[in-house]
Amino acid sequence: MSVLQEYIAGSNEFKALEKSFSEGKLSHAYLVVCQDKEYVGEFYKSFAKILLKNGAQVDSDTNPDFITIKSEKNITVSDIEPVISDIYVKPYEEDYKVYVIDDASFLTPEAQNKLLKTLEEPPTNVVLLLVASNDNSILPTIVSRCAKVVLPEINEQVICDVLGENGVQDAGFYAQMCGGNLSRALALSLDSNFKQLFQNVVDMFLLKSSRDIPTFSAKLNLQKLDINEFFDLTISVARDIMMVVANKTDMIVHKMYGGKFAEIAKEFGLESIAMITKNAILAQKNLYFGSNPQMVLDTFLLKMVEVKVLCRK
Repeated sequence: MSVLQEYIAGSNEFKALEKSFSEGKLSHAYLVVCQDKEYVGEFYKSFAKILLKNGAQVDSDTNPDFITIKSEKNITVSDIEPVISDIYVKPYEEDYKVYVIDDASFLTPEAQNKLLKTLEEPPTNVVLLLVASNDNSILPTIVSRCAKVVLPEINEQVICDVLGENGVQDAGFYAQMCGGNLSRALALSLDSNFKQLFQNVVDMFLLKSSRDIPTFSAKLNLQKLDINEFFDLTISVARDIMMVVANKTDMIVHKMYGGKFAEIAKEFGLESIAMITKNAILAQKNLYFGSNPQMVLDTFLLKMVEVKVLCRK
């Protein structure tokens, strides 16, 4: 059993489903809400293996009674109709049939209404799992007919262990960077530029004057830079520095940089860090509305140095 599978098996959410099954109180439909694709994918497979005897076929997606619809675009009526027809066919090999719609937030209103009748009059040997990154677009009539399961973020140590199990170097770094999202951690570990980008953001807070800006800006290389990621990291680092300034070091997210943040914090006050955060959010807004990225970056860097100088005064 993998680290992730062990974590899922021990979670309160999974244990509650196991208990429902053992007591014969399973719902005919579940709405599983989670933004972490890697986590939720393993979760619904683990759930399916409670109901289906051939777990190996669930893992390999070859069990004829385990049917998944995956999409990153609109799921229409024509996509749903074959499923609705098949739901009323008896299981091929198992006692149950398990259907997964992932990501159900892409179901069009028309497709949801088509699915609604099935949820109102479901067969007794079918369990339908609607997996959604969020339930804002799910019709209330659908939500009300599902047992809702909200998966919390995975803790940092588990993510670190999963990354290590997958051979990721510097697993602790990526585990701290992902905000409790395993899928993001795995994606970041494959991004050869991310670690240097984070280091550049930290170094930015050490800029002494406007004379340092051209050299620093050139080092970032806008052609390779994900500038929105740059400002996201700026806001995240600013928050950690603010925690140091406020003597709340236990709330630092990027703990391995705690010593560096303590050094940086000597040159800032709460007001100046708050202003830098505000400027970073404004920069992202300007980018959204089509402003020139180089101009946005240079303006932000200049304002940051100005705030730092004012703080010294």
